[in-house]
Amino acid sequence: MNSTPKASPAPLCPIPRRDLQGVAAPILYICLLLSSLLVGVGVTQFNPPAESTTTSLPEILSVAAILLLVIYLWRVTRTAKGAVPLLVLLGVFLTFYTGSILPAGVLCGLVFTVSEGSFLIAVQSKGKLAAIPIIPLLAYGITAALSMDFVASLTVLIPWPAAWALAMSTRRSAASESGPNRVGVICTTSLVLGLTAAAFLALALYQGLGTLEPAVLMEAVEELRGELIMGIHTQPLPEGLTPELAEQWKELLEYANVENTVNSLFNLLPAICTVTVFIFVTICQSVQHATLRAFGLGECVSDRVRAFEMSLISCVLFLVAYLATMGESKAVSSLMGTIAQNVVVILLPGLALAGLLRLTGNLARKGKQNMGCLFSLIILAFCLLFVAPYVLAAVEVIGHIFQSITSRLKFEDDSDDPFNKN
Repeated sequence: MNSTPKASPAPLCPIPRRDLQGVAAPILYICLLLSSLLVGVGVTQFNPPAESTTTSLPEILSVAAILLLVIYLWRVTRTAKGAVPLLVLLGVFLTFYTGSILPAGVLCGLVFTVSEGSFLIAVQSKGKLAAIPIIPLLAYGITAALSMDFVASLTVLIPWPAAWALAMSTRRSAASESGPNRVGVICTTSLVLGLTAAAFLALALYQGLGTLEPAVLMEAVEELRGELIMGIHTQPLPEGLTPELAEQWKELLEYANVENTVNSLFNLLPAICTVTVFIFVTICQSVQHATLRAFGLGECVSDRVRAFEMSLISCVLFLVAYLATMGESKAVSSLMGTIAQNVVVILLPGLALAGLLRLTGNLARKGKQNMGCLFSLIILAFCLLFVAPYVLAAVEVIGHIFQSITSRLKFEDDSDDPFNKN
């Protein structure tokens, strides 16, 4: 059997350091200053909605800044089909949920600062890199002067270490085959962002509690948990419910049910925070890639750099953790069960996305004997009938493990491998 020649991988193309031409650099500096100010103003000026419907001056200025940043993303980086609609949707949700535009401004400012700040750090010449820290320092000074809250104003600095990590990781990914892949870049940036946010949270807790002793922190967590349980338990029933729905609401609001729900939420809080950071960084990375292409550096963001592939270790770890959660009631302790549940929640979005890309890749392949396409159609039909994320994650786990085995068997023809994504 004649083997089908594979297409040669795209050559490496390191990201060159060069100064932005014309007015691009000043505009980007100004937009980055605005995005940093949005983060600081949004945190220091946000208050729970009052009965008054008047719009405050910070909210009016935030709307103007958000529009400028969205227009920049829409026209300059050309992310209108990707990040911009998602950002707008999330911003509208936050605005209606909180009753203020400031949380949406914080989200927009964080995304813009990490993505465009990482672009500037990645391409700016070494002689001008020293000028970049002026942006967050100036934003901190302005925010602190306006709010007189020197601790909360430190939030303007949170996205910048993540921007630096995203820039350096992307440069290594584009310059070396041994550099991190896309998921590796996301994990590195998420780790830096998580540690930076945790440091700020620790500082805020120290300011509020006066200590960071574990016993005091646990007491504060228990107090928060109790308040949340009672707050939900004492919620009045919505008006206009039928007798059947009213009974269902009463059952949901029973103390035992509310307690179980809140406890489950607190147990999964590490995973929820981790997944949130991962999704946020993925959005920022997509905007960064779009910016590199918009400024003529598309060849640096090759298929290898953009490929979203989970590791074999993550597939095996997900499989073990998922099996552990299935047998939690009999063979797994409460602590181990909670850990396994967190691992499943953390790995599920990435594996589901990789599984979806594997399915679409198989569906796009051509050939009369394309068993991968047939397998994809079967799994896709199954996915439409049952829980999609878990099915897609299973596709990636099984496909990755099968591909690792078959790659060592060295098929004469790669088209015989039903899980081959190429």
